[in-house]
Amino acid sequence: MTAPSYRSFRDITAGIFSRRNDDPIKHIFVLTYEFDDQQLQNLVCGNDLETDFELRQAQLKVLCDIRPVVIYDSRKTPEAPKLPQFLELHPWRSGAWSCHHSKAYLIVTATRVHLVLGSFNLTLTGLFRNREVFDYFCWGGDASDAFPRSDPRLLREWTDFLKRFCLARLRESSHSALLAITETIEGHLSSLPEPAGTPVEHLIVSGYSEPGMDSRRAGLDQLAQRWAEFYPGELPFAALAVSPFFDLQPGTGEGGFGAALRARFPSIERLSVATSEPAAKGLSKRHFGGVNRGELFLVPELVTEEERKNLAVDSGGQGDSLQGAEIHRKLHAKLLVLQGKSGCMVYFGSANFSAKAWLGANFELGLVRRVEAADSLRQSILRGIGARPEDRFAMLPETLPVAAAAPADEEDYAEDGYFPGFIEMVSLQPGVEPENYRFVFELVAAINGADAGTLDDYEISWGNIRLQTARADGPVILSQELPRSEFRRLLVGGRNLCLKHRLHRNHAYYLPFQYHGELVAERESFVHPTSWDWISFYLNPASGTAGVVTPCEFVPGEVSGEHLPDSSLFVVEREKNPVIAMQAYLSQFSRVEREFAARRKRIDSLPAARRI
Repeated sequence: MTAPSYRSFRDITAGIFSRRNDDPIKHIFVLTYEFDDQQLQNLVCGNDLETDFELRQAQLKVLCDIRPVVIYDSRKTPEAPKLPQFLELHPWRSGAWSCHHSKAYLIVTATRVHLVLGSFNLTLTGLFRNREVFDYFCWGGDASDAFPRSDPRLLREWTDFLKRFCLARLRESSHSALLAITETIEGHLSSLPEPAGTPVEHLIVSGYSEPGMDSRRAGLDQLAQRWAEFYPGELPFAALAVSPFFDLQPGTGEGGFGAALRARFPSIERLSVATSEPAAKGLSKRHFGGVNRGELFLVPELVTEEERKNLAVDSGGQGDSLQGAEIHRKLHAKLLVLQGKSGCMVYFGSANFSAKAWLGANFELGLVRRVEAADSLRQSILRGIGARPEDRFAMLPETLPVAAAAPADEEDYAEDGYFPGFIEMVSLQPGVEPENYRFVFELVAAINGADAGTLDDYEISWGNIRLQTARADGPVILSQELPRSEFRRLLVGGRNLCLKHRLHRNHAYYLPFQYHGELVAERESFVHPTSWDWISFYLNPASGTAGVVTPCEFVPGEVSGEHLPDSSLFVVEREKNPVIAMQAYLSQFSRVEREFAARRKRIDSLPAARRI
């Protein structure tokens, strides 16, 4: 890691969130294969990643302003009963037998850009239980910062990646907040000084393609290119790979990744592999691509005493509770180190040791870095993942029968034949009647082998609202018109549509929708449907996390101090009750008076030069 004080992604986010009063968060962007509802909700709302909390009005306003963007594999859409509106979810359609596998986390504040690249998904296991690898980068701030100083040229590569591969894929019609994110980053870049010397780190992008191009980038080609730039005229003689998953049957067809790696670097004579004990049961010597010397180091799932001590440190003073407990940690880190006479090049990111990861089938993202101390890096990697020192290569068979193939990648899926992959995008747009909205389903063009009529095979619902659909011109299908109040009622828990197959009802799929520009522009009116709500929030933005906004005021049938699941129905109708409306406004007048008096007192206490 760049900063040794940050031992986990939780440490990084906690530091950023703790400074948000002085350095407010402007944007959040996530690339992942999959996510857990709770961890995603915690990240976008600025909470500790282990917190179990329910959304309040204040968080909805924060999401309304920030509009976090999350790109993930389309087949891993969860039901998401907790997720709110204005969280921009983009399911990435990756095609059969491939997946969107990249993992990256971007948080942009008023003065800094924070980026985390690694191997972990935004899930409970990825954040807290697995053996993962990541690095943290920060740009901006001032000279007194304790943050690490990262090369702005890497930030340019990251921005170029967003614009070339992500922004184009999301399409202009989705009204994505990603455009604003790239513009903000470019504003930060314009103020960063140009460093001297040549870069020592670069992004490696695999599987992504330029708009309008059929060919997809292969990460292995970029790996060879970067090695030649780092060490011109020199060839690597050894490699170390850390991976939990491998090709199922190397040597068949075009061969596995081991053979492909040696085809690019025939000078590699020693290949060392570190993997978990279960994964090693599916390895053979053929996975090593015919090197002169192979090495195999096994990583046990049961943590060692050294790891236990580190966990005790990371547990925030609760290490005593770990004594005597069996702690299992799966290997999920992905690293590849090429070693030459002058130094080595290390890759870390999302790509496993497989042809699908490195030759362009999957969508992968990682980083390569030039490192001079090759031997110490190798030892620190093996020690860091808890690998045993014994070489177990001799135990491997020459080849494996098909029945004994390696365990399937957990970040993979089998096509079940019912997933509605013919849907390109779903958006919520204005209806014909004022104050009405409707869903618009844009289908994949018929040239891709999709039948637009297959939408009739699914029952479609939004919350407890059953959608009726009718064909429009071209590959577009419209739902019935819905009143504005329905959207307000589903501000929380209505982020996805449910598509249930009519004949195979055990097959239910969830798809998020995007917003029409008019809805994006009016988003604050949905969060604060009345003037009472708007003034109340701006008087005390933090009140939404503490319970009822006005503790002395509640409706008969509601429990004081709690929000019932359908209490938003009352919020919308609040001003129609004249007694409650009068109470609310009189209460707010006194609160405004107190607030102004407090602000004047704070200003008067400042030195004269600062009072302005």
